[in-house]
This record gives sequence, structure tokens and C-alpha cells, in this order.
Amino acid sequence: MTVIERQQVGPRGGPDAARWNETIAREREMGSEITRERIAATEKLIRPHIRRTPVIEVDAADFGLGASSICLKLELMQHSGSFKVRGAFANLLMRKVPPVGVIAASGGNHGVAVAFGAMRLGVKAAIFVPKVTSSAKLDRIRAYGAELVGPARDAARPGLGRAGV
Repeated sequence: MTVIERQQVGPRGGPDAARWNETIAREREMGSEITRERIAATEKLIRPHIRRTPVIEVDAADFGLGASSICLKLELMQHSGSFKVRGAFANLLMRKVPPVGVIAASGGNHGVAVAFGAMRLGVKAAIFVPKVTSSAKLDRIRAYGAELVGPARDAARPGLGRAGV
């Protein structure tokens, strides 16, 4: 979605509109083009908050792909268990976070990453989770201090099973 398209679907009036317009202005200033310079600047910004994860080389034949090499970056070793924490920190550090905190809608790795990033930065987070969210993800989101919102929130309480079961 382009900056123009975001303007057309943004809130109309009130404090949400002011924040929306501020974000749009910042995007115009930075430009929406992804460049090596922007990637490098973002990496430098998030570097103190993420782990440097290893890259390993494996034989593609091990996966039935023929004779060649494949390089794998082991992002599962990030604090939150996936690469999603990179985007979570980038967004938390590059945007103006309102005093009420941030929200995310995810019962998966994105929700866990936002919860972790918010905890590390001392920001409140509410994660909207669907009914099918696994109890393991709910436990991690809650352990990072985020508020669980939605039909699966009770599944993270001790003594309860998986949401919806």
C-alpha cells in the first residue's frame, strides 16, 4: 500500500487522525523506497535489541533438492524464537509509541515478538489472539507481560487447556 493509499483509508478526525497524519508525514520524509542505506540504518537501530544469529551451510540433497548447498540463517535463536522480532523492534523504535502502548493481532510469532519488544522497551502491549492460538504461544505472550485480548486469552491461565478445546 502506498502513502497515498494509506491516507485514503486512514482515520477521519480526532486524535487517531493526528497520529495517522504524523506517520504519513514521516513516511513522506523518509520516502517509501527500500534502499541499502535504510536497511543498514534500521539494522544499526535494532542491533542492541536482537541476537546475531548464525548462518549454516547444508547439503541441499539432505532435503531432496539435488546436489548444491543451501545457507540457513537460524532465526529461531532470536529472543522470541523467530525473525519477527526484527520487525517488531524496528516498528517500536522508529515510530512514536503512544502512552497507552501498542497492539498487535496475532496468535503466532508476530504476537510473541511484539510482546517481547514491548517488554524490553518498557512499553505496554495488548495482543489480540484468535481462538485457535496454541497454549505455548499464549504462555510466551503472557510471560513477556503483554495483555491477551480475544477468545484465546483464558487458555494461558494455569489449569486450562488449549483455547477452544
